[in-house]
Amino acid sequence: MVKSGLVERVASRNSHLHRRDIDQVVDAILGEIADAMARGQRVELRGFGVFSTKRRPAHIGLNPLSGVKVPVAEKLAPFFKTGKEMRERLNSKRRQVLTQPISPPPTSYAGDIPRVWLAHIHRLEAELKKAERELRVAEGVDARAARARVESIRNQIARFR
Repeated sequence: MVKSGLVERVASRNSHLHRRDIDQVVDAILGEIADAMARGQRVELRGFGVFSTKRRPAHIGLNPLSGVKVPVAEKLAPFFKTGKEMRERLNSKRRQVLTQPISPPPTSYAGDIPRVWLAHIHRLEAELKKAERELRVAEGVDARAARARVESIRNQIARFR
């Protein structure tokens, strides 16, 4: 999700707020996080995670084009560690996805097709269903791209039949 997508989501859930106000609030929050990190402070958002910096020491690096050794200065790198609630939320959804039974490939492919191909066809069919759902909600240029993706996946499946 990009920042504009975040603003749109918040706006759709809070119709009483103006988009420009939401945009300013998001900018202010992200700006404060960045400023605090630039000052060397850590920013903790309970249940979400901690933003901090890690020191990368100075070292000798190699120029990839010429192979010449060059000194690389010490720098601070941004670092994010998820909070406990965030990890639990992410992993609970992952567990649900992993424990759902995978339906077998359609019997119409059964013949002499190798098992590896059957698995690939099955993945392509799942991708096709997702692309067709996206096509139903797409508009304008997005619809054209979605239509092309659906057609491409259908062609890939047809090659195996």
